[in-house]
Amino acid sequence: MENITKTKLPNREDALRNREDILIAAKKVFCMQGIDVPLATIASTADVGRATLYRNFPDRHALLTALLDRYIDKVEEKAKAFSEFPDGLFKLFNSHTETLCEYAPLVEYWRMIDRKDPAIVLLYIRLREIYKPLLEMAQKHQLCRATLTVEDMLLICPMLAVSLYQSDAVLQVKMAKHILKILMEGLTP
Repeated sequence: MENITKTKLPNREDALRNREDILIAAKKVFCMQGIDVPLATIASTADVGRATLYRNFPDRHALLTALLDRYIDKVEEKAKAFSEFPDGLFKLFNSHTETLCEYAPLVEYWRMIDRKDPAIVLLYIRLREIYKPLLEMAQKHQLCRATLTVEDMLLICPMLAVSLYQSDAVLQVKMAKHILKILMEGLTP
């Protein structure tokens, strides 16, 4: 895994644990209170001082980018698991519907960030590399239109994000699955 956030990873075990605790706390706090929560709240939840937080993540962008990088690691793991299936692309998108609610604040941030930011450019490159073999496999087996591109695939997750406007997690997943069904019907030949 490449360190997209450009922060030097600590080499001491306690420092690595602090970094991990900060990321876990950030995900939890961002999910409960949104991405504009004071970073001091995250430090407190992680049971670290503000200096430790800022040593690991100099600003909110670095912290959110690290969480996005971690999420993409999970997407990559799933993509590898689905890579042998002709319909692996569809399996991957279906798995997104299950985890979308869990990562709602990241989805919100993803929509707002500058696409030219160097860290975000690297994340997009990773996503393209993840989706490309799955798309090619689906096209090879004529499960989706030959004219589809990896860029088209990158549009699907933001479309699924509309489901986050539902009032609870069950409705969000149900809406995401419905949106995905409509999208998949449009992708198939």
